[in-house]
Amino acid sequence: MRLRSLSHHSQRFILAVVLLVLNLWSGPAANAYQSGNLLQNPGFEEPYIAINGDTTLRVASNWQPWSLPQGDSSSINQRPEYKPAPSNRIRSGGAAQEYNTFFATHTGGVYQRVPVTPNTQLRFSVFVYVWSSATFTNTDVSEDPNDVLVRVGIDPTGGTDGTSPSIVWSADAEFYDQYRELSVVATAQSTAVTVFVRSAPQGFVGTTNIYLDDASLFPLGQAPATSTPPGPSPTPDIFVPTQEGTKTPVPTQPGATPVPPTPVLPDDFNSSIVYTVRAGDTVSAIAQRYGSTIE
Repeated sequence: MRLRSLSHHSQRFILAVVLLVLNLWSGPAANAYQSGNLLQNPGFEEPYIAINGDTTLRVASNWQPWSLPQGDSSSINQRPEYKPAPSNRIRSGGAAQEYNTFFATHTGGVYQRVPVTPNTQLRFSVFVYVWSSATFTNTDVSEDPNDVLVRVGIDPTGGTDGTSPSIVWSADAEFYDQYRELSVVATAQSTAVTVFVRSAPQGFVGTTNIYLDDASLFPLGQAPATSTPPGPSPTPDIFVPTQEGTKTPVPTQPGATPVPPTPVLPDDFNSSIVYTVRAGDTVSAIAQRYGSTIE
């Protein structure tokens, strides 16, 4: 290769420049999802905090539990038990939030208060999995479920009362035995907003278990990076409720990985190299193409 006509020092200098460009090009893209998401601990990762030392109220850090008070009957609006989800209910990462009631209804979920810029339009999304079953023969199949209604909301004033009329809620959704993304849009009216997840089983036979993972809060127009859960899973149509309660279908766009072309050396090549770094390039691959090393 003609590249060998360059001095060893020149080769190392060129490769160092390529490495710098690669780092500058890939760094912001790799961290875009983390830096853009306004939520703390959006993946419901460890540690889990026992609220007031109560081991039946173990909630992922930066999140809080909420529920309506219990009714006259112990079967009506029982406070859910909160704990880390089992491994087969984790959509991504190392943990997911679970809360459940056993032979009882509940109205509640989790919330997080987030500082924001007033008048910012925001979209809150979270993946929810519901298993509600009158029998326990198959933990992956809801048999005679309790008509569980799930919704997500944003309080644009930053309040933490799950019954507040200020909360902008998505439409109720009923689904079982799969993760589904629920979303809602609202405009901040204060220096903080509060995001809510709410579930409400209408019956109380057997168990109702709710699992949460991969939440996000983004200013509208700022798209999060696409995350893919491990392993195959059903892909239902996802609807994004607007403030007016209507639903807008969100199409799934296939991803594509660009393939960089092999650079062609001109006949008059002598002592310099000009190469444009493309997506997917690595220092070792570039060096191999030109018959050089990274030493």
